[in-house]
Amino acid sequence: PALQSEDAALMQSASLSGIEAKIHVDLWNAIIDRKLKPGVKLEELVMCDIYGISRTVMRKVLMIMEQDGLVFLPPNKGAYVASPSLQSAFEMLEMSEALQTFVVEKIATNHASIAASQFDRIAQHAKAEEKAEAAHDFRLLRRFDIEFGSLLCLVHGNGTLAREWERNASCLALALSLHQSVQPAGRQSDYSR
Repeated sequence: PALQSEDAALMQSASLSGIEAKIHVDLWNAIIDRKLKPGVKLEELVMCDIYGISRTVMRKVLMIMEQDGLVFLPPNKGAYVASPSLQSAFEMLEMSEALQTFVVEKIATNHASIAASQFDRIAQHAKAEEKAEAAHDFRLLRRFDIEFGSLLCLVHGNGTLAREWERNASCLALALSLHQSVQPAGRQSDYSR
């Protein structure tokens, strides 16, 4: 809830609009929400029928999602939800920790130059996390974890870092859905606060 529509546009890795953007968001949500699991074949022709689009448009969206690490497109074999390795998951986790530490240090160092409304956005995010924790909504907490890092990058004022965070965190969420067998312990909202 603390992210705004202009934030989402800033974080897109490629310029998509209209139906392309809708398909991208729909697929991203289905992958992050575990409705489409790693390794699942994405039936391009079925999706073309659902959205009333050409295969060219569908391929463009899938190619962008492949660049973001969410889709695998082997030559002449269709499209699949990516299946990151365990090693890749550890590397993405390490990158996430390093990036978040860097951004938090920058915010702390320059806190006087950051508007109070930006800190209000972080507090709003932590409140939303508290509600998700109270509801034991692990799926929503995973999404909030991705968005928290994006929000920090945007509060810091670096859209490029926000895009990279979003890309890495989405891939990490996919890897966790494949390799994580238990829910993490602790309160995410305490960390955010």
